Amino acid sequence: ASNAASNAASNTASNAASNTESHPEYEVINEPLYDRNYYRGTLETRKTRDNTYGTLEYITIMDVFDYATLGHIVPDRYLEQLTKYVTDNVSEFIMQDNMIHTTFRGTVYKRPVPMYSWEHYGQVALRCLEWALSNPEKIARA
Repeated sequence: ASNAASNAASNTASNAASNTESHPEYEVINEPLYDRNYYRGTLETRKTRDNTYGTLEYITIMDVFDYATLGHIVPDRYLEQLTKYVTDNVSEFIMQDNMIHTTFRGTVYKRPVPMYSWEHYGQVALRCLEWALSNPEKIARA
């Protein structure tokens, strides 16, 4: 019986050693979880006048991304990837061809921007979060 107990203790010690080797230990942070990474943004519709559709109130992918990710942004070089992912999966939008866009680095230019109805928020937010989770190296904190 004592042989079985020493084998069990030996196996437990061996398993603990192998777990430490394969899974590094991290320092425990004792600070409260709710006092950092503060976000106070809101999501509001934008308004424009279109020759075909008249007055439109809409939301953009970048506005939804900022809101759904609590203030994260997509650098300029990945913006087209995010836009393609969302528009491929949420296809009901109106394309505004010459919207003025200010880039992550402050450059201003005209680019096509898909305009979504407020009712599409859930679908657009879901796709933004999916993209962000699949591409964490491509997003930044504002």
